[in-house]
Amino acid sequence: MKKLKFLVTICVLLVLSSCCTNPEIVYQTQDGNTPGNIANSGYATEDEHFYYYAKNSANTDILYAINKDSGEEKEIATGELGFTEINVCGDHIYFTNGSPGKIIKMPKMGGRQTAVTRDLAGNVIISRGRIYYRESGFDDDWGKLYSCDLDGGKKKLLAEEVLRFCVDGSTVYYSNMQDGDSLWAMETSGENKRKLIDKGVLSLNFDEKYIYYIESNGFNILRTDKETLATETINNEKCEEANLSGDYIYYRNLNDNGSLYRISNEGSVKEKLADGNVVQINVVADRVFFERVDKAAGAYILNLRDMSETRQ
Repeated sequence: MKKLKFLVTICVLLVLSSCCTNPEIVYQTQDGNTPGNIANSGYATEDEHFYYYAKNSANTDILYAINKDSGEEKEIATGELGFTEINVCGDHIYFTNGSPGKIIKMPKMGGRQTAVTRDLAGNVIISRGRIYYRESGFDDDWGKLYSCDLDGGKKKLLAEEVLRFCVDGSTVYYSNMQDGDSLWAMETSGENKRKLIDKGVLSLNFDEKYIYYIESNGFNILRTDKETLATETINNEKCEEANLSGDYIYYRNLNDNGSLYRISNEGSVKEKLADGNVVQINVVADRVFFERVDKAAGAYILNLRDMSETRQ
């Protein structure tokens, strides 16, 4: 009996050891970028040690990594079509080469790039070892929602005519173009499709309890309880590009010439962060990445610790 217990203990230890060292198992518990960033082109993200962001310009497209401890910035890839829909998963970084573009995989610090899909993809999300994306090619397949494994295999059609979506564990929330962009949900298998909200939705985000979105009629920020479906208004200004990060929703305030604002996720605290007509709001830890499209056009990073701006 003692020998049997010893053998069982050894087997358990071997299994636990393999879970810590096998990157494919690590992938199963890691998600890529946030839904708010992905909804806004997904050109910034992070892992434990680095921020990653792309500077996509008319002349040069560069993907950078910034060391969180030293602040050192390193160029890890260049391109001609832009780097969007960036997700970090395991030892690799995934992105689309263009918007839309093929999903590309490469080592996090640069190296050989491998195409994961032939499809032109948009709204790329990695969750629990699967890639989810919307077919965004210029053909009749636009809007089909697929999932595949991290190398592009086991591709599966989940839904058709999807405008926006996010993946929350085993649930996919999406705007259904067949039903006026209203909010629907389904399992990640594509089963159990059901309607949640009878209004057009934009900028999907979620936390543990709520789904956050901009309703496409008045451009207000709302949130809906996942369980009860009770809905409340967070902000009744005209907003775009809502991005939930932590306890705040960052957004473009159309009532103030597109300036950058944030509001607490229950609506009690609001503050202006930056002037100017801003777009593509990405939030990574204590940094906000955005672009201005006014007289001060360019890419900027706002450090939330001291509210300082850096032009890139």
